[in-house]
Amino acid sequence: MLSQVSNLSFKSFFFFQVFLCYTSLMRKDFFTQSSKKKIGQAIHAYYREFGRDLPWRRDPSFYPVWISEIMAQQTRMEVVVSYHQNFMEALPTIQDLADVQEEVLLKLWEGLGYYNRARNLKKAAQEIVYIRKEVPKSYEELLSLPGVGPYTAAAIASIVYGQAYVALDGNLSRIFSRLLAYDGDIGKAQAKEDLTSFGQEIMGPDPSAFNQGLMDIGSKICLPKDRALCPSCPLKAYCLAYQEGSVAKYPVKAPKKERKLVERTIFILVKNGALALKKRPDQGLLRGQWELPGVDSYLDLEDAKALLLERDLPFSSIKKGPSSKHLFSHIEWRMESYLVQVRDLPFAREDDVLQYFSQEDLDQTIALPSAFKVFVQEWRQENERI
Repeated sequence: MLSQVSNLSFKSFFFFQVFLCYTSLMRKDFFTQSSKKKIGQAIHAYYREFGRDLPWRRDPSFYPVWISEIMAQQTRMEVVVSYHQNFMEALPTIQDLADVQEEVLLKLWEGLGYYNRARNLKKAAQEIVYIRKEVPKSYEELLSLPGVGPYTAAAIASIVYGQAYVALDGNLSRIFSRLLAYDGDIGKAQAKEDLTSFGQEIMGPDPSAFNQGLMDIGSKICLPKDRALCPSCPLKAYCLAYQEGSVAKYPVKAPKKERKLVERTIFILVKNGALALKKRPDQGLLRGQWELPGVDSYLDLEDAKALLLERDLPFSSIKKGPSSKHLFSHIEWRMESYLVQVRDLPFAREDDVLQYFSQEDLDQTIALPSAFKVFVQEWRQENERI
């Protein structure tokens, strides 16, 4: 009897999943060729009238568009605009990017996070300049560059070369899911295939205007959850989720995994006004970057003093510093700190991994991850008080 119930439950679940898939596909087919064409026309019209004035749209050639698309990953557009301008002024050509020193590159990237994006830009520039000897001009060539995935390749191919590729990012996935009232998990391969296929069907003759128009609609109108400004949307007449009153339900996503929590104690070590930094390992989180020294545990004042003396760092004063937290994609740092005035020693140890930098060094040449921003600010304020 139990076996029969179990089989029945499995069959019910199976048929329910088939029903969901079938329903999504039927809703995709709900749109006629005429309505698909009108959706594409509405997107193009919106872009022509309300498209954002962005620097790389004024010069939609490969280099500025490529840099903008890499910067825009995990970054708000208003931040990208200022960084893009500084980057292009410092490195105006792909040759400049290929030859730039890593410290200079990371300083230009400082505050954007995900520093592997910058390293991959340089690798790709070196490949373009010294191996291929020409910029990539097709989706396949773009996709083979370091740091370029399907979305970025599609965005560049469509914007720069007018090639008919759907740049399916979070904005487009959200818009398409709502238009279709699509019940599939957008993180799954099948959903990406379905939504991309729908995008191809409504694209129209101008892939560049199509993708960039949707990017703008997604960033200004078709906002996540219950923040969507549906009355202002040029696509509301075609949106099944809007008609059903279920916009906030879409897109459907699997719950995110909880971040691993790491408790840390950071030492703001100051010697003659200079700040102590060390390099992180060449592998793992924030690989090869400068950081403030610390340990992966909370230390009370007495334990902090003992650790400093154990590591041959005699000090003239130590006091509690600020607390902070920083979110990475899979890890959360929760940090306490101590501000320490280190006594100047008459000798330097050969095994000392710490280096001391002035405010000028940090302003002009040394790039620090934003995780340490609060502690660097405390050091600057301490220098002003002294």
